[in-house]
Amino acid sequence: MARSIPSGIASAITNASTRPFYAVDLLFDAPNQLYFHTGIGNKTIGSITYQGLGDLFKVSAIDEKNDLTASGASLKLNGLNSTLLIRALAEPYQNRICNIYYGEEGNSNLIFLFTGLMDVMTFSDDGEKSTIDLKVESHLKRLKRKAVLKYTNESQRSRHPTDTGMSYITGLQEQRLEFGKGYKPPAT
Repeated sequence: MARSIPSGIASAITNASTRPFYAVDLLFDAPNQLYFHTGIGNKTIGSITYQGLGDLFKVSAIDEKNDLTASGASLKLNGLNSTLLIRALAEPYQNRICNIYYGEEGNSNLIFLFTGLMDVMTFSDDGEKSTIDLKVESHLKRLKRKAVLKYTNESQRSRHPTDTGMSYITGLQEQRLEFGKGYKPPAT
């Protein structure tokens, strides 16, 4: 996919030395969104402050294909303190949005690289350090899944408890509906 590269980043890339970083939005339910970057210190870009994790935060390679093949990404957070680990265990994360950006040190622009849904989060703790490995799947992978929702009152009520529109569907199965050329309206 063709992207426009902001002029500040284009000139930074052509310099003899570059200092690239990834920025990641983990959009959990409000107000628990997390914003990290692979550099050091806090960076405020737009109205968002990204917390720098340095070498403790890794972003996998992001594949981009022309044939719309769904590919994902993975994020790895090492050396976590117990409060962040407890928060990660308690927070519902599946199907929450994750955005990944590319940036250059000293530049306030980001290049959008990938968006997907948080899928699988695995934890490991060896007593000295804790690690979280988060798999993010492309939105395209959702298209391959079979829909499990049915057009029934129960299915509709599970998603929207006050909606009564589907409660009339079962009554329509036995209803005789006449229409077309042979239809004669009832006499009034």
